[in-house]
Amino acid sequence: MHVGVDVGTGSVRAAVFDIRGHSLSSASLPISTHTPLAEHYEQASDEIWQQCCNAVRQCLSAIEQRSQFVTSGENTVRNQVESIAFDATCSLVVLDGSDRPVSVTPTGVARRSVWNVILWMDHRAVAQADRINSTNHPVLGFVGGKVSPEMEWPKVLWLKEHLPQSFGSACGGKLMDLTDYLTYRATGVDERSQCTVTCKWNWIAPEAASLLPQSSEPYTDGWTASFLQEIGVAEFVSDAEKARAVKGQSGVGVRPLAAPVGNGLSAKAASELGLRQGCAVGVGLIDAHAGGIGLLSLRSPAPSPSSFPSRLAMVSGTSTCYMFTSDDAVKVPGVWGPYYGAMLPDKWLLEAGQSATGSFIDHLLVSHAARYDPPLADKPLHDVHRHLAHILMQHEGEDCPTVLTKDIHMTPDVHGNRSPFADPHKRGVVVGASLERSVNHLAVMYLAALQAVAYGCRHIMQTVESKGHPHIETICLCGGLAKSPLFAQQCADILQRDVLIAPEETDAVLLGSAIIGAAALEGGGSDALLSAMQRMGPLASLVRPTSKPSIVDLHDRKYGVFVRMMEFEKECRDAMHS
Repeated sequence: MHVGVDVGTGSVRAAVFDIRGHSLSSASLPISTHTPLAEHYEQASDEIWQQCCNAVRQCLSAIEQRSQFVTSGENTVRNQVESIAFDATCSLVVLDGSDRPVSVTPTGVARRSVWNVILWMDHRAVAQADRINSTNHPVLGFVGGKVSPEMEWPKVLWLKEHLPQSFGSACGGKLMDLTDYLTYRATGVDERSQCTVTCKWNWIAPEAASLLPQSSEPYTDGWTASFLQEIGVAEFVSDAEKARAVKGQSGVGVRPLAAPVGNGLSAKAASELGLRQGCAVGVGLIDAHAGGIGLLSLRSPAPSPSSFPSRLAMVSGTSTCYMFTSDDAVKVPGVWGPYYGAMLPDKWLLEAGQSATGSFIDHLLVSHAARYDPPLADKPLHDVHRHLAHILMQHEGEDCPTVLTKDIHMTPDVHGNRSPFADPHKRGVVVGASLERSVNHLAVMYLAALQAVAYGCRHIMQTVESKGHPHIETICLCGGLAKSPLFAQQCADILQRDVLIAPEETDAVLLGSAIIGAAALEGGGSDALLSAMQRMGPLASLVRPTSKPSIVDLHDRKYGVFVRMMEFEKECRDAMHS
């Protein structure tokens, strides 16, 4: 058996899979988020770890209670678990030299040291990100030309400038991506994942060094000294002890994805998780990248290295992430990457995204008057999604339900645009608002929001392909939106691509983490990872795009409006702030 643990924005989830990738049990537990100021989102690493342990124990207990799992003596469920791996949001964990949490709450706000994680979606460091981008350092060419305030160096710089005492404590301790923190808690070995440091810390893999301008400093260990000096964190260059706070303190440094970590689970962590000491632990990855691994494992047909570049992994959650893989490096302004080995060994990765799309859709629902009238008033939010989709699918008439949004247009950038503009100041736009408050009107607005997400995907995909990435033939979809047949069909129609969806009982993100653990059990490396993907990947369902000319034409025209709205929003901001 293999365990995958996923730490998302608002919950910890765990699942146990058998050697063929079938889910045997799963559990989900909430985690707290502290919002001391607008655009500030904080969590607590101790609570996150405790919920990881609780979720894994719940999974094991559920299996033990089933009659078909007969255990006796040493043949317990915990002893049958051979590996575990973690994925998490790209959130910043701050610890002191004794591994105690260090507060990240702004001065002047009632503070508790427990809040020591700056959540990925925190935008307190927008000014720091803008300042880093103004350097135009060659390293920025590996993130589409701009870092996002959701990455780690802007957050570290904010700590240095606004909480110098916390920053000082961290320099003698650890500044870690949440994924690396969880692996550290599990093993006691402080090694950093090639996925996290490449994607969120501007680390350059040896294979990518040749893409740096010849005038750049000689390549050493992937950490570009001139970049760190220029952005204002020279202490991580000049002071070896402080450097270990971000580079890892095991002496091994950056490890490739799915490599085994240390000697597996430590005695302490094994006891807390309910597993056996020495259980293999794989080098983890960011949650969206775990979803990418799970999605590229879908069998339709079986995954192979040659098929990866033609498949786009679309991971929908609080945000929507897009993973493009290729054999050669492709640079795209406004799209993160090219990253070498950040999701698949020996492959290049481009990572695009739309921030807070799931939150955008939920906000639309809870802001509409019909949400609080019968028949929606007593329904939980996930049932509201289903009810509205049902209303839309009941519409009769030519080109329904797509034609219902002919005069309603939206852009989903309520929390900034991650790709392809890399503009955290961008905001959403709605054209066609009215005083309607009926459930039917809410259903149409809901459809327009789903379409906005898909139009954003089309914009990203066209931008990436225009820069030389191989043609995308198939969209592999997982996450909350994957559970909506309405969205899957709209996505296929708008993109004019086949859409593959994992079985409803398979969570691609958790499966991706479990695959990483299974590969670590086999020693890691590209062969072990591909073997685990082929063995554990589920059979996907296929959604074909419409070929009806009237619907294709409607989406083409709406997409043209979408692009003009994106441009006009920027013109409006420029007019008011010039």
